[in-house]
Amino acid sequence: DANRERQEFVSAEKVEEVIEQTTDIQLKAIVAMARYGALRCPSEIREFEWHRINWEKRTMVVMAPKTERYAGHEQRTVPIFDDLMKYLEMLWDAAEDGATLLLPDFQNVTDSALRGRLETLVHRAGYSLWQKAWQNLRATREMEWFEQGYQPHVVCQWMGHSLDTAMKHYLMLHKDCAARAAANATTATHNKEPNCQRTHPTNDGSITPLAAPQSGDSKSGVKSDAPHGSA
Repeated sequence: DANRERQEFVSAEKVEEVIEQTTDIQLKAIVAMARYGALRCPSEIREFEWHRINWEKRTMVVMAPKTERYAGHEQRTVPIFDDLMKYLEMLWDAAEDGATLLLPDFQNVTDSALRGRLETLVHRAGYSLWQKAWQNLRATREMEWFEQGYQPHVVCQWMGHSLDTAMKHYLMLHKDCAARAAANATTATHNKEPNCQRTHPTNDGSITPLAAPQSGDSKSGVKSDAPHGSA
């Protein structure tokens, strides 16, 4: 259908090329939060506050304006994996003392202007902007989480939508999926994993322990030179 035709898997390699086209750390973080955190952009990103990041647990609490009218869907907790963590740490290191917002320079940037900035970066990287510019970044991350073996109910909780919504509007078949399936079919002798899925040691929704943030500052809900406990 028309929606399927507008879907595009936006690889991490392409996104990294796009992010490299700007020196604006806040703009880098916006693209990274949409692609690697699967946040709705701009509604879940623009007013994101530092205190919603738990650096020790490597999670973030995302406020969800789109679904806040539904009881229990006002916010959700999303894991922070390494690909996003590096940009959040970069942003923290550059933040002014006393800052509460991650993106103070983007509070008055309109939705269309923000999309225009993304398009400029994409063109600089030598690409054409994909359709559904922000949603396809978010959808790509959902695809990756499913392929990494996380249970559907866990992924949907991180995404902030139902499995029905995921099936109708987000999940897609991309070229790498078939290639990986073919490779698995020729090399695996036991425990074959069909449908481009692979197991993950924390399939119950818990987050794989990762290295602690490597920053000189102890991070809290407000940027400060003085050490604080983790948020």
